[in-house]
Amino acid sequence: MIKREVTLQRLEDAFERLKQGKAIKVKVDGKISMNKINHEAGLSHGAINYYKDFKAKARAELELISLEELKGGVVNSLHGNEKAIVTLKESRKRERELKNRYLAELKSSKTLSDEIVRRNVSLAFRIVELEDQLNQISSKQIISISK
Repeated sequence: MIKREVTLQRLEDAFERLKQGKAIKVKVDGKISMNKINHEAGLSHGAINYYKDFKAKARAELELISLEELKGGVVNSLHGNEKAIVTLKESRKRERELKNRYLAELKSSKTLSDEIVRRNVSLAFRIVELEDQLNQISSKQIISISK
C-alpha cells in the first residue's frame, strides 16, 4: 500500500511541475496530457491508468485550465481587436485630414492656374493693341524717300 501512495505522490508532484512549466523529464511546451504526467513522474508506460481517481481529478483540472486559457484568449483577442479598431479609426482620421488638405491645395492651384491664364490672355490682348498702335504711328510717320 505504501508503494501506491508514493506513486500517487509522484504523479501529483509531476502534475504540479507541468502546470508550473518546470518539468524535469519532459519537454515544456504548455500542453499537458496524461502521458506527459506519466513520463514526468518517471512511471512505466500506462501506469497512470491504475490511478483512476487521480486521472479524473487531473482531467477536471486540465479542463478548467483550458477553459481559463480560452477565456483569456477571447479577452485578449477582444482587447487586440479594440486596439486594431482604434488604430484603424486613427488611420482613417489621418487619411481624411490628408484628403481635405490635398483638396484645398488642388482648389488653390486651380485658382492660381486660372489667374495665370487670365493674365496671359490679358497680356496677349495688350500686346495686340500695342502692336496695332505701333503700326498706326509708324504708318503716319513714314516718309517716302522717292518723292
